[in-house]
Amino acid sequence: MTTLVRLAGRAASWSRSGKSAAPSGLGLFAQRRRAFQGVRMANAGSKSGRGALIVLEGLDRSGKSSQCARLLSYLEGQGCRAEGWRFPDRGTSVGQMISAYLANESQLDDRTVHLLFSANRWEKRALMESKLLDGTTLIVDRYSYSGVAFSAAKGLDIEWCKSPDVGLIAPDLVIYLDVQPEVFCLYSLFFILFIYIYTRYSMFILLS
Repeated sequence: MTTLVRLAGRAASWSRSGKSAAPSGLGLFAQRRRAFQGVRMANAGSKSGRGALIVLEGLDRSGKSSQCARLLSYLEGQGCRAEGWRFPDRGTSVGQMISAYLANESQLDDRTVHLLFSANRWEKRALMESKLLDGTTLIVDRYSYSGVAFSAAKGLDIEWCKSPDVGLIAPDLVIYLDVQPEVFCLYSLFFILFIYIYTRYSMFILLS
């Protein structure tokens, strides 16, 4: 439990008070943190022994899923109750609408898309709070920060982007995986090359 105490002791950047300090997550630079300050998210309660809400953020293929799995395995090995979550959760009713949009099966306005992603997090809020208060630590792959970043990058007002998530549970720790552009491009190149080789090999097997 000492590990959880250390993790839960970190301040969340979105807290009940807009004056709270932002977390010093790995690679989370001050200029990036400032953009997310001021959103009033709710605490999960002060029940002794509650689980920690740990969020990993970063670009696609930056290693979030791998690190989430490793952290989950470590905590379970320490005897802690823990679960791995990810957003968007495509198993919910709103998540299925998001899945259709991401598969280019529907055309939606950018604001509609942003609100859908936020609604997807709200769908899970009650269950999230219940598990945290019951002592289960949640390792979450993406949370509100990604939603704000993606929509703001499309040109939407950042304050408007933050507002739908007011009242969501504030993380105890946010870890930002900061990948250098050169490394990310190289990784993406290898990924594309792998897909190309795999596809050609599969076609060769099917036609032979």
